[in-house]
Amino acid sequence: MKDFSVSVIVPFYNAESYIEKCAHSLFSQTLEGIQFVFVNDKSTDGSVERLNNVIKQYPSRAMDVVIINHEKNKGAATSRNTGIEHVQGEYIGWVDADDWVEQDMFEMMYNQAVTKDLDIVWIDFYNSYGEKERLISQECDGNNLEYIKKMLNGRLSGVMWNKLTKRSIYIENDIRFQDGLDMGEDLRVNVQLFYYSRKIEYLKGVFYHHFKMKIDSITRISFFKPKINLDWLENTKAIIAFAQDCGIELSETEVGLMKLGPKVNLLVRGVDINTFKTWRIIFPEANRFIWKTSLPFHYKIIGCCADKEYWFLLNLWIKLKRLFKRNEIGS
Repeated sequence: MKDFSVSVIVPFYNAESYIEKCAHSLFSQTLEGIQFVFVNDKSTDGSVERLNNVIKQYPSRAMDVVIINHEKNKGAATSRNTGIEHVQGEYIGWVDADDWVEQDMFEMMYNQAVTKDLDIVWIDFYNSYGEKERLISQECDGNNLEYIKKMLNGRLSGVMWNKLTKRSIYIENDIRFQDGLDMGEDLRVNVQLFYYSRKIEYLKGVFYHHFKMKIDSITRISFFKPKINLDWLENTKAIIAFAQDCGIELSETEVGLMKLGPKVNLLVRGVDINTFKTWRIIFPEANRFIWKTSLPFHYKIIGCCADKEYWFLLNLWIKLKRLFKRNEIGS
């Protein structure tokens, strides 16, 4: 068995439009000892063929690539778990199949981790919108619990892909993703990883490009539907329970903002009164924190109206939305 410094897990489903650029950026890494674990979640397009074509262009990397094919579509959380089962590296990194990374990303992160004996190291990243990119700074100080609270309030991103984590943290604490819960699963796992880690540190540098214009992404499509995300709801409940069990003190505001997240689509995408009534009764204790969110002001007003059952105002809002939509279609 080969000794790898880093194992990079790339779950994918129908990513033929992106996976070649992602794979090129990975196989061009300046760090030599990398294992690449691709998890194909029963793609129905040409993703696997395109990935294999890129692998052929990097013969020195070919023996370090593992492709696991699911016999049926199992979702993001289970795909992540499949990846963890096959890693051999000292550290685990993650890359989304529609993103790409700078050539020295994993060398810089691994060197920082080894030099300072870190369990977790994280970096800044770009949100990429076609030709434009926006820098997302992740620089902050604190200890484990402070970092967790910053993840929960959004100051520190809870995603997997801008972090490098020692594999032993997963293994020794039996940390896995909850099968079937595919929204908010990364935050739930990162809260656990940060809690059990001994030494954590930020590495100043922007090495990751997160593509935000994924019009065919399942997550993006579901995000634009006016429905409660049950996966996110269950992961939120689990995060709150974990924090309570571990003695992580969260303020009412922090808990309230977390609870508002899974139902935000109902508020923003609502097109009938029943949708707003559903928003009102899910985590009703969190509704009063609508003013603390980063939502545009008019959505805060709508949330307040739903909480106070001002249905006549919401009916007016629904009529206006339908009118604007007809005008957009007609223009």
